[in-house]
Amino acid sequence: MNKRLAANRNLNLHYEPTYRGFNCIQSRGPLIVEYLDPIFTVIHRALNDHPRTLVVRIDLLFPRFYKCDDDNSVITRFIEKLRYCINVDCRERRALGARVHDTRLRYIWCREETDESDGHYHMLLFINRDTYFQLGDPHSFDKGLAGMINTAWAYALRLDHWSAIGMVNFPRNRLYHLQERSPDFAKVFQKVFYRASYFAKAKTKTYGNRYRSFGVSQI
Repeated sequence: MNKRLAANRNLNLHYEPTYRGFNCIQSRGPLIVEYLDPIFTVIHRALNDHPRTLVVRIDLLFPRFYKCDDDNSVITRFIEKLRYCINVDCRERRALGARVHDTRLRYIWCREETDESDGHYHMLLFINRDTYFQLGDPHSFDKGLAGMINTAWAYALRLDHWSAIGMVNFPRNRLYHLQERSPDFAKVFQKVFYRASYFAKAKTKTYGNRYRSFGVSQI
């Protein structure tokens, strides 16, 4: 069995149903080891920062008329804008007298291409659960976590809100509450890792182009 990815010999393939003792998705073909390891790192760093962590699963889509960049600058703009929106929201809530906990935004993303699409991003966001407990209206471009996510993606696409409607997909089972010392912590951790392991699949990714197909927060 081939243990290295033919399109990039620096990447190793994982075919087993578990990784580091945790179940991982196998129905979509082999996974890339060099993507699985950073997934663990991000989850553990998020929990080190915030023992109560909210995990949000989203899809970032491109309009049909959109000319995709030949790099990952669009995802960089999205992350920077979302961080900015969160900082402004926390500052405004504090100015109104509310007690607001600090939060560090962490993330995992992958970019995929199919015959039907020029590309889209899957993403997991990790945020302090004591700062944001829920998503809010997924159709909003106003306040609330969902509104800030929608606003940040519209900004990243350089589109107005009207043109960016529906470009963020909030799938089913989109929220996970990771809370250390809770009775269901191990169960939820397993669910988060299993969901994230999909991002590490070798299929539908491209290699050798200017943009990367996988990325995580580095600090």
